Amino acid sequence: MLAAVTGEPISEKFGIILGRKDRVEFRVEDFIHYYRRLKQSFLTMQAGYTGDMADRPDPMPRTEHGWRFAPVCLDASCA
Repeated sequence: MLAAVTGEPISEKFGIILGRKDRVEFRVEDFIHYYRRLKQSFLTMQAGYTGDMADRPDPMPRTEHGWRFAPVCLDASCA
């Protein structure tokens, strides 16, 4: 995405800073095909969204990720 915005070529590496401030680097070439497939899948899902909550994807099992990422209530009783 950054390359598309800046007009520069895609970087050879990307990095992530982990929770304990450890830095790790990866080769873009090792992940770009997975990213493109994932992006296309997401765009296809978005294009098929009707706005009807009954059409939303089912949550993945065991997706409770602790208090910081608790699921949001989707019905009027939570308002």
